[in-house]
Amino acid sequence: MSGPISVEERGPLRILRFNRPQVRNALDLETWRGLRVALEGACSRSDPKSVVALAGSGGFFSAGDDIRAMRALSTPGEAARFFGELLSAFEALLSCGKPTMAVVEGPATGGGAELLLAVDYTIAARGAWLSYPEAYLALIPPGLATLGFVMLGRRAWRLAATGETLTAEEAARLGIIDEVVEPGDAWRRALEVAERLSQLPYGIMASVRRASLRAFMEAFRGAVADLESLVLGRPARERMDAFIGGARWVVKPGGRGGSS
Repeated sequence: MSGPISVEERGPLRILRFNRPQVRNALDLETWRGLRVALEGACSRSDPKSVVALAGSGGFFSAGDDIRAMRALSTPGEAARFFGELLSAFEALLSCGKPTMAVVEGPATGGGAELLLAVDYTIAARGAWLSYPEAYLALIPPGLATLGFVMLGRRAWRLAATGETLTAEEAARLGIIDEVVEPGDAWRRALEVAERLSQLPYGIMASVRRASLRAFMEAFRGAVADLESLVLGRPARERMDAFIGGARWVVKPGGRGGSS
């Protein structure tokens, strides 16, 4: 399958891979829509693969929401369409009848890192890193602020406030990542975990997620609605212009400037 999401198979895995390496797999309207459509197909009982995995291409998992695409939003209707697709993709992931995984072999920032909060199991290669820098763009991370609060408590607020970079090992200690493996080993380990997950009955993980997150889903939808308004506001537009002009608020592990 061509387009912003490629669909592959490996053992019991249906792999949905972000396929915009030229922009570090940033998530624009078409990518969010493509992810939602791909999830609807991969999560259906009729798809022969029993586990769904998210992955990136070109050495990046995902740089998160495409800043240039968001800056181009000029009306409430355009913002509603963009973030409506984001919301639909998250809801498709959280309601998936099959176990879900993420295989992270490079950086995951912003919305890309928030997707890790919505899967059942995440494997990361050593050297991968995460960051949630949305607040530096005068925006909010809706997944971190709501679903992430289930996992992290007020540490989710700290991550939003500082935009600090987490190494794979640090993210594992917080519980965002389940396993850290050596580079080149991520898919071997993913297949081992998938063999175990494939034994679960269809629909049970959707029931587990629904029971766990029932109280937070309405808050998540409200946070996405807030984001629709914020992205059109002057502070966000000035910060996005600064980003497009070269400003950066993320520092890679080791102290080198990264991308937001």
